[in-house]
Amino acid sequence: MTDLSEPSTENEITFGKLLALKAELQHQKKDNLREWNRWYSALDEETRKAVDEEIAKFCDSIRSQFGKSQRFQPRKK
Repeated sequence: MTDLSEPSTENEITFGKLLALKAELQHQKKDNLREWNRWYSALDEETRKAVDEEIAKFCDSIRSQFGKSQRFQPRKK
């Protein structure tokens, strides 16, 4: 495999942009999760229980909309 200094096609340029965007989004996601964990761990026990209840309500609404999650099983041929 050769080391090219510049991508030669538009598809390679687009692919490089997608990889850079994916890396940036993963970095943002890690930062957001770290900040949320910092906030959550600073809560007192009563407030944490209230937050947990709200999260459970939100998760239940998603579960009722989409149903119970199932493991992916490919179709039999």
